[in-house]
Amino acid sequence: MLVYRDLRETDLGELRKMKLRRADLLEVFDMFGVEKSPGEVLIEAVLLSSCVKVIEEDEFGIICVWGVQPYGPEYGIIWAVGTTRMYRNQLALIKFAKRQLKALRKQYTRLFNYISTRNTRTIQWLEWMGFHVHRDVKMTFETTQPFYLFTIEGE
Repeated sequence: MLVYRDLRETDLGELRKMKLRRADLLEVFDMFGVEKSPGEVLIEAVLLSSCVKVIEEDEFGIICVWGVQPYGPEYGIIWAVGTTRMYRNQLALIKFAKRQLKALRKQYTRLFNYISTRNTRTIQWLEWMGFHVHRDVKMTFETTQPFYLFTIEGE
């Protein structure tokens, strides 16, 4: 059974040890380099976010965490990472994500972030959720791996 809830302070230890999907690990490396571990990057994102939710599976613990970091008064930087257990619960996760995104679009004029160009599965999911992936806007961060900007407007 899946549980959708707000992050608790007691979850931080589990987040540091979360076994992220390979695509998420690569993105963390390409964006932040080797100076910080994926767990450190995740904790930093959590602490900078105004809204953080987790999805927990009974016997496996947290399988997905996502949040929004405010960027000025109207924009939000949306982010999410997860484990491979997410794939076993796709339909339930999609329903939850749709509801959450609808609520966030009422709070923010625009949500945005960057996605690795090689993360094709997540790019497809973002587009299905209604995000616009700007393939003409490529950025690099700590490595030469390009990233696309993705955005969705508020309601």
